[in-house]
Amino acid sequence: MYLYDLQETPTPIALMKEVESNLFKDDYFTDANNRIFDFKVDSFGEIDAWIASYGVEGNYLITYRKAFPVNLLKQGRNVFFVKEAEQIDILRNDIFRMDGKIDFFSISDATLIYNLSVLEKFSDFKDIVIRAAGHSIQQVMAANIVADTTKLQERANTDLSFARKLIKVITHSLILNVVSNEDIIRFAREHAYLSKRLKISQDNKFELDKKTAQNMFVQLLDDAFLHSELSSNDYLSPGKDILKKEERE
Repeated sequence: MYLYDLQETPTPIALMKEVESNLFKDDYFTDANNRIFDFKVDSFGEIDAWIASYGVEGNYLITYRKAFPVNLLKQGRNVFFVKEAEQIDILRNDIFRMDGKIDFFSISDATLIYNLSVLEKFSDFKDIVIRAAGHSIQQVMAANIVADTTKLQERANTDLSFARKLIKVITHSLILNVVSNEDIIRFAREHAYLSKRLKISQDNKFELDKKTAQNMFVQLLDDAFLHSELSSNDYLSPGKDILKKEERE
């Protein structure tokens, strides 16, 4: 699962939050504001998703599940039969089938994503990620450590997985916010692996025209290139637990 932590909220999550904030208000789910399903004007085919609440006021969670065509059983090429009294009759109305799965849920002011593809394919999430990646790239530009960020932005516009990784790393990067450009460049020049794969311009800036260079730059900002004092080996380790001073001693 993923914890949703971007500033902008995609439409499905915003709708879920709207329901959550009005869940226990008597005037929200009413005929007057068209928030009650009514077969006189509504149909099963218009259902885009269902939002459910579990629990009681003050202790509950909200779930969201996207509706797909397979959730609607319509009379057509298939014929459905039901028991009518002691006879078999044709089902004359459509059936809406709800499964027990969820795509994301909200609990304790946190939104957790279980099915990321729903956000990527059926909402404005992609545009939100691209905008957030653009803000992260602006931070890189402000740091003045990359010769040209054009290729970085072009990839973020089309590669959603890379864009998400870029946002996460740059938002929380100790390297970009604490370490000087001179130290970052010197580390890359002297590193046995990076020195052969990360091109540095004459004015001491990274050139990120290729995807491999872009990947390594992101890993570098994530402080993923580590050296073992015990074995003298270099490691690529994105997952790190920082030891406190008293733990090291």
